[in-house]
Amino acid sequence: MYKNLKIFFFILLFFVAGYFFGRVCGEIENKYKLVLNLSPQIFSFFIQLIISSVFLILAGALNAVLLRPLFLGIFAVIFSGIGILWGWRPEFPAGIMGGVYICGATFFLLDVVRNLEQKISFSAESLRASLNLFSTTLVVMSCGILYFSLNQYINKEDFILPPFVIKIVQSQFEEAVLSDVPPEKYKEVRRRFRKEFPTHFQRMFQKKISPYKKYIPLGIIFFIWLLLMPVFQLLSWLCVYILKVIFIVLNKLGVTKEVIEMREIKRLSI
Repeated sequence: MYKNLKIFFFILLFFVAGYFFGRVCGEIENKYKLVLNLSPQIFSFFIQLIISSVFLILAGALNAVLLRPLFLGIFAVIFSGIGILWGWRPEFPAGIMGGVYICGATFFLLDVVRNLEQKISFSAESLRASLNLFSTTLVVMSCGILYFSLNQYINKEDFILPPFVIKIVQSQFEEAVLSDVPPEKYKEVRRRFRKEFPTHFQRMFQKKISPYKKYIPLGIIFFIWLLLMPVFQLLSWLCVYILKVIFIVLNKLGVTKEVIEMREIKRLSI
């Protein structure tokens, strides 16, 4: 009975972690304009993504290590996927990424099981490669959701440069344009230039990139992928040490225990 309660707790923990990650996925889907505008709010949003991802990685690792037989781990993966969808409430086609999560999390589970079966004694270090796989799945899922949202938006609307980019370009042109203006007309010309330049430059930019508009989401996602992958690889490394502490605490509390298994080994002989 006590063992069943522990199993229920870890599956529920995985579900809750999935739910909170799903909430962040919903934010990605709905607030993609923060990325386009490079808003300062994107940093707080990035922190939310990191925290929810760490929570999900740790919960997934606990379930992959502790839940046996294997079908319990697979059930936990599916249940966490339901939690993600419940917190996310995705729209098509971004909802496809939910399936990507289920596949990636299942491969993660099987990889953990395979690695543990090859080890003589358990160590959290043996999870490092598997955690990299799971973290990569979360990056793929996040970037996929953002891609579908950006692609849908850019196909309906024109791609607009962030205001700060316009200001940088404007400052470069302003000095050259105003250098030959007579002093008596300087203020008026500068006022008109600053008023009209953003609109004219946006139109010129949109006209130039119009044939390549469908590639813009891919370019943005590729750049974000390059930013996220090193961060999530670092998170995987960090999670290994967090798991070490968690397993020690669980052992001290009696939630888990170390067991010795006798296995048959097949060898060749003469």
